[in-house]
Amino acid sequence: MSGRDLITAIAVGQDLFHRLIPHVGRRKDWNFSTVTGVYCATAACAKLLGLPSGQVAAAFGIASMQSCGTMAVVYATGSDLRALCAAFPTHGAVTAALLANLYMRRFVLGWQKLGLAERLGTRIVTCADDLVILCKRGKAEEALTRMRDLMGRLKLTVNEQKTRICKVPDGQFDFLGYTFGRMNSPTTGKACLGMRPSKKSIRRMVETLHAMTSTSLTWQATTQVVGKLNRTLRG
Repeated sequence: MSGRDLITAIAVGQDLFHRLIPHVGRRKDWNFSTVTGVYCATAACAKLLGLPSGQVAAAFGIASMQSCGTMAVVYATGSDLRALCAAFPTHGAVTAALLANLYMRRFVLGWQKLGLAERLGTRIVTCADDLVILCKRGKAEEALTRMRDLMGRLKLTVNEQKTRICKVPDGQFDFLGYTFGRMNSPTTGKACLGMRPSKKSIRRMVETLHAMTSTSLTWQATTQVVGKLNRTLRG
């Protein structure tokens, strides 16, 4: 690969980018690079590899599954790429969670290095960019202040709408789709500390099931629909 070939490929990608921009609804919350970038990068790579027109078209079809996707691959038969509809988003999700976890790990290590875990009697539970700090009674206010200070030093933004102090068992809090706090035992009926699916996760599941059983999808075989519903309900 020569420098000339590389510059030519980059020019092809940039040219496609500027051709696509007028056809993307321009709103302040849309990022052109993330919407059209995969197509432009595909064009550049195809040029660099010298792909024939048929393979270029196939490459753009695969690229569309990593941007927004179309229903063509769902209705198509005999395609080996159908399984990639879920594979590409899953790959992106794992990458996003790992990257978020790297920053969260810096916070946890900083918390331990400053001796806050022992001094405040805390235990931090994290998942991607969400966390819960469990601490001794009377230490919540200081733990919250320390958390905000350390996050600021790491250049991380705290979501104040989701951040609050919860005193269990008097209060309840949601984390990772579940509500934690005082509940009644399903066997004895006595009060106990436990968890249950949060209202938000239940509402999201109802909406998902409603969409999966829409009248517009009645063309699907019953066994296929039941299989999808069971997999969704099992999680």
